[in-house]
Order: sequence, then structure tokens, then C-alpha cells
Amino acid sequence: MKKTALIISMVFAASAAAEVSVKDSLEQLKTNVENSEQNYKQYEANSQIAEKNLKEVEKAIKTLKDQKKAILSTDKDIDKNLATLDKVKKQILDLKAKEQAKHDKEAEQVKKLQEQMAKIQANMHKRQLNMKAYDNKVSEVEQEKKDWKFQQENMNSLVAEIDKKQKTAEAEKKSWANKAKDYNKEAKKWKKANRESSRNLARFKKLTD
Repeated sequence: MKKTALIISMVFAASAAAEVSVKDSLEQLKTNVENSEQNYKQYEANSQIAEKNLKEVEKAIKTLKDQKKAILSTDKDIDKNLATLDKVKKQILDLKAKEQAKHDKEAEQVKKLQEQMAKIQANMHKRQLNMKAYDNKVSEVEQEKKDWKFQQENMNSLVAEIDKKQKTAEAEKKSWANKAKDYNKEAKKWKKANRESSRNLARFKKLTD
């Protein structure tokens, strides 16, 4: 009986240690990709705990086998010891069920993290395409700026040429204006002279007739 109580105590102690460690690791789980490293470390720790528990269970099983052998040899309190063993078995199965539930929950969290990573990667791909499109637009704008600058340079050259021609035309206009003034003056002069000559001719003809 003392051996049985010792076995139960050992199983409960190992189970409690595993429960606390797993609970602590669950609290560290996040729904973010950056926690993958922490998850790995926690699973590594859980693996070590599981190996430790396995050794403890194997030790307990060995003790149980020894106890069973002693029980069968002595043929005393068999029913009571069997019930105790069933309780130990149930406790072990309960621990297994808890580990399975936590494993399933963690698997679901991993699935959600993977889905989130896929969405983030898809968004990153879209942003890369957007940035490439923006680069193309910037190149188009730069080319258009070059075209406008080239056109502006041509316009400046044309304006300079027009200014030059206009200046020449203004000078020519002034020259022709001066000539027109002089020609007009001479025309008036010679018109007057023509009238005077015509009158003189008429007088001469009249005198000779």
C-alpha cells in the first residue's frame, strides 16, 4: 500500500509539473509570425518535459509491475490495488487527453499563423507590383519633363529668332516711314512745280496765239 501511495504521488507530481510548464508555454503563444521562434523553443521544452514524464511513467510502470508481482504473490488486497491501478491509469489517460487538446489548439493556432503569413506575403507581392508601377510612372513623368524642357528650349530659340526678325522689321519700318515722308514731301514739291509749269505753258500758248 505504501508503494502504491508513493507511485500515485510521483505521477501527480510529474503531471503537475507538466501541466504548469504547458500552461506557461500556452500563455506565450501569440497569433503573430514573429513568435514562431518562441513556439519552437516551447515545443522543445515540452519535448524534454514529455521525455522526463515518460521516464517517470516508465519508472512508475516498473514499480507498478513490481507491486503487481508482489500483490499476486501475496494475494492480499487485490481488488483494492487493482482499483488504485485503474485510477493511476485514468489519471495518465486524462493527462494524455489534456495534452491532445492543447496540441490540437496549438495546431489550430499554427494554421491561423500560416494563413496570416500567406495573406501578408500576398500583400507584399501586391505592394511590389504597385512599387514597380509607381517606378514606371516616375519614369514616364521624367520623360515628359524632358520633352517639355526640350519644347521650352525650342520655344526660347523661336522667340529669340522672332525677336531678332521683329527688330529688323521695326528698323525697316522706320526706314520706309522716313522714305515715305521724304517721297511725300518731294511729291508735293513736284506737284506744285507741275502746276506752276502747266500755268506757264498755258500763258505762253495764249500769248503766241
